[in-house]
Amino acid sequence: MRRGPEACVGLGGERLWLLSLAHSVSRKGVAQLGGATHLDGVNWPGGRYARVVNDATRAERLIDRALVDAAGVIEGLRRDALALAACARGAERLASCLRAGNKVLICGNGGSMADAMHFAEELTGRFRKDRPALAAMACSDPTHLTCVANDYGFEQVFSRWVEGVGRAGDCLIVL
Repeated sequence: MRRGPEACVGLGGERLWLLSLAHSVSRKGVAQLGGATHLDGVNWPGGRYARVVNDATRAERLIDRALVDAAGVIEGLRRDALALAACARGAERLASCLRAGNKVLICGNGGSMADAMHFAEELTGRFRKDRPALAAMACSDPTHLTCVANDYGFEQVFSRWVEGVGRAGDCLIVL
């Protein structure tokens, strides 16, 4: 039985190639990839396993289910008057903060750190239209995170960062 995560690494015709970084893999339906093995024109480094999933309809069903679930969440939010009002209040607070010359600080752990970084980039970059850059930053410096976690404990990484870079009037978003 296969254990460990699989990541989609490419599509080849009707076949979905999955790369498994796990060391314990069932030999059934699994091919050992050597140093110069080519799969649909892709050269894979040696020592890893790839499994071919020929059931395109299964993959399509999984993707469709994920899209239906996402649409349901969005529709639920759209119909939730309290949630919409809370989002509008949050947007108004962010706009007021930025108009006053302050900045937006965003914190997140794990995948939420990636979301925090993306949100900050949308504010400092271009989101939907050309406009001046908006002051925003995510707590994502690995040196800060590891230094503070080592010296004070992980529970202090965000508060120390806000203490260091935050000022009165700034907005803090915690994901």
